[in-house]
Amino acid sequence: VAEESCGCLHALVWGAQNKAAMVQLVGERVVVEAMRAHPNNLAVQFEAVACLAVLSFCVDDNKLRIGDAGAIPLILAAMRRFGTDGGLQGQGCFALWSLCSSTPPSMPGHDKDLAKIMVEQNRKDVVSGDGVGVVLGALHRQGGDVEVCELACRALGSVVYGNVATC
Repeated sequence: VAEESCGCLHALVWGAQNKAAMVQLVGERVVVEAMRAHPNNLAVQFEAVACLAVLSFCVDDNKLRIGDAGAIPLILAAMRRFGTDGGLQGQGCFALWSLCSSTPPSMPGHDKDLAKIMVEQNRKDVVSGDGVGVVLGALHRQGGDVEVCELACRALGSVVYGNVATC
């Protein structure tokens, strides 16, 4: 049930209206709880991480909500647990990239003040959870996968940008 639910939510969050409806119903917390309840189920973890990646993409408020729900340590744990799965590694890197980068000012989901707070907190959570090491591990293990390599580099760039402690 959790796998199908997360998969359906992942499919539904493509689109601004659906993203807004999902967070209004506290859907990010449901997805995070599914990750907590099924830590050893690759399919649940994949669909949940993919859903959070899309939900956070280009909407600063969603990035804050997802971070506050405790998603970052769970994403890192899933990436560690399923280190040889290229699909999960790619989605994990996509999620970390999205959660640690602010929405471009030209996009409707941009909130300058919120973006600064959110980006800094999410970056701290990734760094404190050894997220740089996790992403480097994904890059090392999945080096032949161009998509994972691109997403890993984007994740690393968004995590270390402006954060001297990780340089």
